Amino acid sequence: MNGASGKPKISVEIETENLGVLIVGGKSALALTLRETLNFRGIKTDDPQDFNYIFQLGDLEKTGSLLEKAAVAQAKFFLILDENQDLKLAKKAEEKTLQFIQAQKLTGEIIKLSGFASGEEAVKKILKHAFSQTPEKIVTLTGPEVFWGKSKEQTKIVVKKRFVFWGGTIAFSLFVLTLPITFILANVFLGTLALKNVKAAITSSQFEKGTNQALSAQEHFTLAKNSFVFLSPFFRFLGKEEQGKNIENWLEIGEDFGTMTRHLIEVGQEGQKLALLILGKEEGTIDELLAKISLDINLTEGELALVEAKAKIKPPLFGENLEQMSSLRKNLVKIKNIFGVAPWILGLKGKRTYLVLFQNNFELRPGGGFIGSLGFLTFNSGKLDLKIEDVYTADGQLRGHVEPPKPIRQYLNQIHWYLRDSNWEPDFPSNAQKAAWFLEKELGIKPDGVIGLDLSLVKKVLAITGPVDLPDYQEKISADNLFLKAQIYSQESFFPGSTQKRDFLGALANALFNKLATDKSFPWLGIAKAVEEATQEKHLAVFFDEPLPQKLMSEQGWGGEIKMANGKWQMANGKKIEDYLMIVDANLGVNKVNYFVKREIKKEMEAKDNFLFSKTILNYENTSPANVSFAGVYKNYLRVLTAAGATLEKIIIDGEQLDLRMIDQETIFGKTSTGFLVEVPPGDKKTIELFYKTPIDTSSGEFTYQLLVQKQTGTEKDPFSIASNFGLSYNGDLSTDRVFVIKFKK
Repeated sequence: MNGASGKPKISVEIETENLGVLIVGGKSALALTLRETLNFRGIKTDDPQDFNYIFQLGDLEKTGSLLEKAAVAQAKFFLILDENQDLKLAKKAEEKTLQFIQAQKLTGEIIKLSGFASGEEAVKKILKHAFSQTPEKIVTLTGPEVFWGKSKEQTKIVVKKRFVFWGGTIAFSLFVLTLPITFILANVFLGTLALKNVKAAITSSQFEKGTNQALSAQEHFTLAKNSFVFLSPFFRFLGKEEQGKNIENWLEIGEDFGTMTRHLIEVGQEGQKLALLILGKEEGTIDELLAKISLDINLTEGELALVEAKAKIKPPLFGENLEQMSSLRKNLVKIKNIFGVAPWILGLKGKRTYLVLFQNNFELRPGGGFIGSLGFLTFNSGKLDLKIEDVYTADGQLRGHVEPPKPIRQYLNQIHWYLRDSNWEPDFPSNAQKAAWFLEKELGIKPDGVIGLDLSLVKKVLAITGPVDLPDYQEKISADNLFLKAQIYSQESFFPGSTQKRDFLGALANALFNKLATDKSFPWLGIAKAVEEATQEKHLAVFFDEPLPQKLMSEQGWGGEIKMANGKWQMANGKKIEDYLMIVDANLGVNKVNYFVKREIKKEMEAKDNFLFSKTILNYENTSPANVSFAGVYKNYLRVLTAAGATLEKIIIDGEQLDLRMIDQETIFGKTSTGFLVEVPPGDKKTIELFYKTPIDTSSGEFTYQLLVQKQTGTEKDPFSIASNFGLSYNGDLSTDRVFVIKFKK
């Protein structure tokens, strides 16, 4: 080709046989040049019935329908974006295209153009890239190197004098170097500030503001990255090319953060809509929304993975955010897994009924707390309904005798066993199945699952939502006054058959649901975090009578079960010691004294002479005042669970040895349980020491010790410490289950 031919001066080798291209947005100069170039090469364009490729250069609002068209025709799709297009439309088009590509609905690419002075130059690069075999989903094509608006081809330097003052030259050079640096730093500052604003907006559920700030962050980091192109030669000249690449990588991460957070906000908005659909406050199709959320979560997770991969050099500007990347990805995976079984849980495939156990952990029981009330949570085609009933109403309908565990009969003086005392085991799945059994016997209801929660969870939620109004009680219930108000309206002057407990809990639940449904700035992220925290701290546990959802609950750490040794690591010589500890209290004093009880746990160990000698120390303090009706003596049936094979040598309480004939020993859940009664009067303290001996084989001279310490459901953050003669030590708390592993040699 040549200029005399009247055709564009572009040379691209394209196989033209049976090739058809559909060009959308054809009024732009770029589109006209592309069409002219392809036609000149004998390629058909704009035949809506015969095409192998779609190039979209405009009409971005049509991207969705074009993608569907490309998928049906099995045509390759190219979205061409440049700096002159509407930014918001471009972003939406880009996201839709990525969704189709990542869902493997079609083959396609997003081509971004930057710095082209002419359409011919841009078309040349577009075609060269489009008809080559490249794996990229997104590619940026740049024009000739630009120096503040002028290409090298356009820049003309006119020398008017033979002699130039060196000072002027140096000053000008410094100015040229300083200007882009200032521009880059300003945009980095503004981009970082926008990212911080995004976090604040998401926390307060101001999703629209968060989206705008995320878009602003992305734009600022994009400007900074594009401007850094002018500084790259200086880094190469100084021999600092690697450092230059690192800086460019940092700026790309900032750009990616902006994109990723926008998609994360979309997931949050969709989650909010899902909640409103479940509550019946909005209309829509739940299963379609679930599918969209799952797709968006996959997209966001992929972007997070990309950021993590780029972040190997730990950019200082994003250190705090990058530390949260791994945690965020794990949470997204959890949510994605839950969405996999959500249709079953939400009753989209048939009505589901879940028994909710409201457990008062200030009257602590092995499974969390005394069961004072029951909830019946139903999902029918995704719509939620909650009814609350007093447990005595159900227990009053039990026919026949059910023999209670020995301590309940002996120390609680109950000759029958009822649902209210059914959570006797420290293992929630066992308690859930027992509660479901009682419910079926008492009310004829067979639940699809059981949810256990306590006052600490409600307190966490109220700390996020703020106080809620209960008009019927003329009260504001807050995280600070929850327990006392619950005690006043639920416990004092209560008698079996009374509805006051049910009425108070029902009013509180309705107030929270109403606030959730009507408050546009409802702190969804904070609530989600509070619920996740509550499951890890064992103030909330879930059991499903269906294998797949239940397996998922266990894997997510929401099952509240007694764990076996994890067995995930292997020793080269197979030598390992697996130890276990769990302290389980049962308040049998018919009071709420656990509100005033402080508990501390210590474990001391010594390995010698092929034995592991250990001492578990429990310190109790009852701070309850004498003038409070729900306080009193802490009548505690204490159980200490240890690894099977550990031999109990003695128990000392306040310096006096306990007669071992007074204890109950049994094997439960593969552990050895030692149980006995301990009483702590108001204003008193009690120290219990249990001494164990476990045989160990140290003949190889090298072995591994693992200790799993499990937290009892319903307990708070008890102080916990470890001391040993083989290097294992810890001084913290038991806010969740803890695992300690140490390898050592003789």
